[in-house]
Amino acid sequence: MMRRLSRAVGLLALGSFALAQDAKPAADAIPSSFRAFVAADDRFEKGSPRNRADKMHCLVVDNALNPTVAVFSRLPPMLATGAQPVANAEVSKLATKLNELVTDKELKAQRLGAFVVFLTLGKEYPEDDKRDEAAKQAKDLSAQLKTLGVPFALAPGKSESTAAWAIGEKDTLTVVFYREMKVLQKWTFTAEKPLGDDDVKTISAAVEKELRAKK
Repeated sequence: MMRRLSRAVGLLALGSFALAQDAKPAADAIPSSFRAFVAADDRFEKGSPRNRADKMHCLVVDNALNPTVAVFSRLPPMLATGAQPVANAEVSKLATKLNELVTDKELKAQRLGAFVVFLTLGKEYPEDDKRDEAAKQAKDLSAQLKTLGVPFALAPGKSESTAAWAIGEKDTLTVVFYREMKVLQKWTFTAEKPLGDDDVKTISAAVEKELRAKK
């Protein structure tokens, strides 16, 4: 059991609530907040207090009770597969589709949120020696994909947060769809079973079904 649950997510107008030390949350409850360095955030104009780019922030708190798709990737934004790095195909496919849903005018009232956290740091961002290159990769991929509604962030691969969210060390991609701080569905992918086009369709269909049912 974790020695200490991190400060829990924002709740209603009161802002946030705390889970007691060693308390066991409900099986379907969001286990904790997830603090990360936001490398790219184009949801709001630069200079806006709501723009979290280049800041440490919790995107779970940011989305409050709204429906949200959280994506955690243990693979970096750019993969060294040859002479030139190539974009992380799994994240690219999923982030592109999620951006379509986030910006869908018919679903706007549902206030869907989505974010990607790359779990590639060895330490917290301020202490990590490779943070600048990691941030550049995340910024470059975000700009390449033009996923304006999906912020990209960076966090350590091993932390209290990854343990709380049950992100396995062999899970290269973890997708959690939640609403009102309750997990609706969770998908995990590995090197042996990577995310494919059909999986993107399955995730998208589950999100759309939930949102259209609540319209």
